[in-house]
Amino acid sequence: MSIKISEYRIEDLYEGLVESFEFIVTDKMMNDFSNISGDYNPLHKNTDYAKSKGFDGIAVYGGILISQISQIIGMHLPGKNSLWNGLNVNFVNPLMVGQKATIDATIAHISKATSSFKLNIRILYDEIIVLKGSADITIL
Repeated sequence: MSIKISEYRIEDLYEGLVESFEFIVTDKMMNDFSNISGDYNPLHKNTDYAKSKGFDGIAVYGGILISQISQIIGMHLPGKNSLWNGLNVNFVNPLMVGQKATIDATIAHISKATSSFKLNIRILYDEIIVLKGSADITIL
């Protein structure tokens, strides 16, 4: 299996450049994350509990959403030459296990002098914003 990784250079980038992909968080991903993180909060593990708290089902861990940001930076924009310097996110609406989501990252500002840029990031489910934020990236 060949894994595709982008190799953007600072001169390839421009404000407004967008990369995106779709993903679905599975039960296996949730179980793997709870084992790695040690977070067994029933909101992320128990359907009845989650529904009793007003959710439509088991809520995806915020950490899994952050891992999708890691993927878009490390594999797509800019990919191989990235150094992730900072992140600011807000969790706006919950994503449920099994829902198809889209992550998009848009270059908001570039500094060629420092070989760095700011990404605006969103995760959406059915046009509903789940997460929004920004990341500061340096091109190595």
